[in-house]
Order: sequence, then structure tokens, then C-alpha cells
Amino acid sequence: MEVNPRYTASTEIVERFSGLNAIEKHAAACRGQALSELGGDTTRAKARACGKAILYARHDLVVSRTFAEWSLAESNREPWPTLGDVSPAGTPIEAGRPILTVFAEGSEETEIESRLREKSRAIEDRLYG
Repeated sequence: MEVNPRYTASTEIVERFSGLNAIEKHAAACRGQALSELGGDTTRAKARACGKAILYARHDLVVSRTFAEWSLAESNREPWPTLGDVSPAGTPIEAGRPILTVFAEGSEETEIESRLREKSRAIEDRLYG
């Protein structure tokens, strides 16, 4: 048996779009509360549309302290993080392995894709520059 503490990748996009806190709702449902009784989370802003991309290492690297501090701050932004799955300083990352997750919001798919690419390039400049 495997116990995975993380929910599926699409859940965080659904949460961001809908304002729903999936883990909170799951825990309440496991306690026997009917889903119809579970209201939406109105404390977080709902996005128009959301997307995410995984940024992969172009070559072997070690996460610097400066990059780790910056990416951690970005992962703690409210109401939604701009980055996820950040690594601490000193973490070695081999070429082709994931570095982190990038989030973007917009009004349509092409806008989100453009923002994800733009953010990824800016992150690479910060990481490799």
C-alpha cells in the first residue's frame, strides 16, 4: 500500500479557479459531513483561468541560497503562490529533472501559456544568469 501525502496535480488548479479548499473538503467528507453541506471558500480570490508548468533543468545545477530564498517567498504569496515544489538551498538537480512548478492566471488558454513561458524564461535567467 502507498500513502501519498500530495493530491493530484490538477487539484491545485481546481482550487485556484474555484476557491475550493480540496483537502479541507476531503477531511470533512471523511468525517461524514455531506458534500452538499460544504460551502465554498470565499476567503481566496477566484481566478478567471489558471495553468501550471513544470520547469526542467537544462543542465546539472545546485540550488543557490539566493534562488531558494526567492522561490520560497514566491511559493508563499497570497492569495495564491506563483511557484510550487521549490527546493532548499544546496539541492542538486540533474539535467532533465524538475526544478519547480510555475503558476499563471489569465482570461484564456493562449494568455496563460504565454505567461507560463514568460515566467519560466525569467526564472531560468535568475537561476542560470
